Amino acid sequence: MKKEKFDSNKNQIQNIKSEISSLVLKIKELQNFKTDDTLIDELELNISELNSSYDNSNKSLVLLKKDLIILEFWKRAFSDSGIKSMLIDMAIPHMNEYVANALELIAPGIFTVSFDTLKTNKSGEIKDKFNVNVLHNIKGTDSHKTLSGGEKRTVDLACMASLRSLAENMYQKRFHHILYDEVLDSLDSESCESFGKAVRLLYPNTNITLISHTSVENVEPDRVFNF
Repeated sequence: MKKEKFDSNKNQIQNIKSEISSLVLKIKELQNFKTDDTLIDELELNISELNSSYDNSNKSLVLLKKDLIILEFWKRAFSDSGIKSMLIDMAIPHMNEYVANALELIAPGIFTVSFDTLKTNKSGEIKDKFNVNVLHNIKGTDSHKTLSGGEKRTVDLACMASLRSLAENMYQKRFHHILYDEVLDSLDSESCESFGKAVRLLYPNTNITLISHTSVENVEPDRVFNF
């Protein structure tokens, strides 16, 4: 809206300048001929009015330019590379440390996971974008997509734990309950058992609720609620 008004004022100023130039030429032409001074006075009055309009439009243009500078600043501030990126950069060291400790606890030596805000496109261009790097230390694969279902759940569990720890650290509060919805979906019995053990290792003194549409025997819950 400000940009449109700014452009409109610029066009208006240009039109006024053109009109003034045209009137000045007319006055010069009339001064070379014998004519009624009334017409010249009238044209000079028009020029005076146009000059006043020009000054007002110019002042408005200056104010709009200042507003546009401020708006551009806040546009950059709230873009992906602005305040949001700065806050994520501040959180990443904590998340990287916690996810490393969590993986060492539930899957020692198998995975290396890190977070950063730089991503390289296929063209080689580097962009600011929150990125999760996953490396399988045994298989040598470096993509979350190449992991098996159970391996994905293990990595996801550690990443969620790091986010939970970050929230606790930010708000200086301890969360005593965790809710997982359908996290065991499509996992085999062995992977379900591994997930249950990993959760107990990560959260030894926390209430954990697992929601599942199928009966899972290998998780060994303390209580089962059937609905």
